[in-house]
Amino acid sequence: MAKASVKQLSEAIYALIKQAKTQEELSKTIAAYLVAEQQTKDTDRILREVERLRYERDGVLEVVTTARRSLNESTKQAISQIFEAKNSKIIEQTDENLVGGVSIQALDKWLDLSIRGRLNQLKNTNLGKG
Repeated sequence: MAKASVKQLSEAIYALIKQAKTQEELSKTIAAYLVAEQQTKDTDRILREVERLRYERDGVLEVVTTARRSLNESTKQAISQIFEAKNSKIIEQTDENLVGGVSIQALDKWLDLSIRGRLNQLKNTNLGKG
């Protein structure tokens, strides 16, 4: 029997999300299947596809933010407005190594508004070369 494609697995996981009673139950079911079918290397691609399906079908957009500290409510609202989704779910990550600012990832889009990112952009321009 052929292995299921990333698209097929994503469709199945999307259906499971609708039926699962708990997040833990869902996670265990998905992990057990991926291990049994030796498809753990595809986990990132599968999860991105599930995110896309949730956005297209339910209007739920998962936005992952990384900042030095937790974001305040006005910043979260501003981030949600950037993507114009019906329903944004912001997943916050903190990184003590960041000087300041925030990086934002949703679906296949990535926006680096961190101070380090801005400095790297400045460094890579032709400013000062002459």
